[in-house]
Amino acid sequence: MSRALQDRAPASAPVLVPDGIAGIDAAWLTSALASVESGLVVHDARLLESLGGACTKLRVALRTNRDDFPPTVIVKGCFEPHGKGMIGLQIAEANYYKWLIPELDVPTVHCFFAQGDPEAGAALIMEDLDLRGVQCLRATDPMGYELALAFLDVLARLHARWWDDPALADDGELSWVPGPDTPGLPNHIALLSDLERTAQRVALPRGSAVSRMFHDGERLVRAFRAMWTNPQKLPHALIHGDPHLANLYVDRVGGPGLLDWTCRRAPWALDIAYFIVGNLDIADRRHWEVPLLQHYLAKLAELGIAAPGFDEAWLAYRRWMTWGLCVWLVNRTDYHSESAITAAAARFGAAMIDHDSYGALGV
Repeated sequence: MSRALQDRAPASAPVLVPDGIAGIDAAWLTSALASVESGLVVHDARLLESLGGACTKLRVALRTNRDDFPPTVIVKGCFEPHGKGMIGLQIAEANYYKWLIPELDVPTVHCFFAQGDPEAGAALIMEDLDLRGVQCLRATDPMGYELALAFLDVLARLHARWWDDPALADDGELSWVPGPDTPGLPNHIALLSDLERTAQRVALPRGSAVSRMFHDGERLVRAFRAMWTNPQKLPHALIHGDPHLANLYVDRVGGPGLLDWTCRRAPWALDIAYFIVGNLDIADRRHWEVPLLQHYLAKLAELGIAAPGFDEAWLAYRRWMTWGLCVWLVNRTDYHSESAITAAAARFGAAMIDHDSYGALGV
């Protein structure tokens, strides 16, 4: 890499981000967009709908002084009470759109404004994908084989960009991107250590959709820790971090695209196990997972990467599907519907039984 991405200076002073939806008005949109679209003025702004999510996504209609600027945009930020605990992730995502994603040869949403500032706040102003006929995927509608192949091509290109690169080291140029957290646990995984909260979660429909062997939060925590043991044995990449169905789209001609980046410096297997297990019907996954994993490895080789052998990759796949089960068992219903959470949890629970993930992790 020719320059240290984390040292790039912002082009202008930070724009104060509103702490509520009411603050997303013409004046704020003008100040945000004019910082990157010189001379743009928003004369009028009207909230059309909220698209929900862990961080609020709002579709806003605009009337501006430019005929070439789109009539609607999506504004994303921590504008509601349930999102306030997500400010750290929103800051990170804004910085990914600002510094990382322009470096990648992957299809994604165009971002007009991205700010991740701990004091002024974090927000994104992105294109409204509806304007170009994009179909966003749904958690309860698993994808078919050909589409899965296309998305694996995209993930392989993403992973290949910094595959096993020194930039991913703790003292590398991408050290500001979250990396392995072996000593501790992310907040959503730490919930599993709280027996009362775990009992509350598995009492919901998601708990009925998985085997009772996965109701034991302490064992899940042991599995999670074992999954990260000696992660350096697996090649690391810059990964998407959360490629579930609701974070994916298909464009007008059927091409795949990625949304809602939660980047990590992590083993490639996190993305791939999460994608294959979480996005396919259980019966289809059983038939397709071997050729899909082989396709991903072949694509890496095509891109000039010394890809892992299949046996090594298969063991990593069996182990890293544990990540998905942990994520969906503790997910919140103000982030995703219980039906979406239940569907995902059922897919990961079935896969972990099929492949004896606990046995592969030694727990």
